[in-house]
Amino acid sequence: MQNTQEPLVSKETGPMEGERIKHPCFGQIKAARVQGRTTLYDSEFSHQNSITITISTSELFRSLSRNWHFEGNEIFKLEMSEAQWATFVSSVNEGSGVPCTLRRDHGQGVPGLSSPITDREKFKVEFGAQMNDAFARLEKLESLVVDSKLSGKSREEIVKSLNSVRASFTSSMPFIAEQFGKHMEQTVEKAKIEINAFSTQALIDAGRASLSNKVLDFDRPEGD
Repeated sequence: MQNTQEPLVSKETGPMEGERIKHPCFGQIKAARVQGRTTLYDSEFSHQNSITITISTSELFRSLSRNWHFEGNEIFKLEMSEAQWATFVSSVNEGSGVPCTLRRDHGQGVPGLSSPITDREKFKVEFGAQMNDAFARLEKLESLVVDSKLSGKSREEIVKSLNSVRASFTSSMPFIAEQFGKHMEQTVEKAKIEINAFSTQALIDAGRASLSNKVLDFDRPEGD
């Protein structure tokens, strides 16, 4: 069973007379949409817009029959991309959580990330490694053919074919890889635009819904 304890209540006098109430479990959480280029965990590109979430201690002040919540010491501050935030709020009880980037831990800054490596750069490195492996295999195969007991003409034909394959790799494959990399980069840029457009429209729709509810509440006759 969880341990419990009573809140600590102190009387306040003066212009803001009331009660100040403290407890170890009192906390406050806030989210903010911020602008400024940033690099985030598990994201392939830098972001201009992001969401920050701050969790702090809190204390309650009661005065004039009203509760006032005051933010205390910062406990954690984290940052998320708009896509990560959308996934977070729409995937309750699903999976093992959404990646986020820690920014501050009990008032202490957390080291940030360097610029992300793009999918295009990753592909270029991986493609280069595969090409080197293919060339190594061709050279090994050529050595086996040269050292084999095949007739001179047969060996010559096989070596010629292997050289043709090597030349094709050297001349054609880098161009194909470059075009594929550009396609990947364009796809990522289109995805960024779509995500930003979706997030902006979602905020507009939420604002309209909120205003609509307020208008309905204002027009509703008293007693309904």
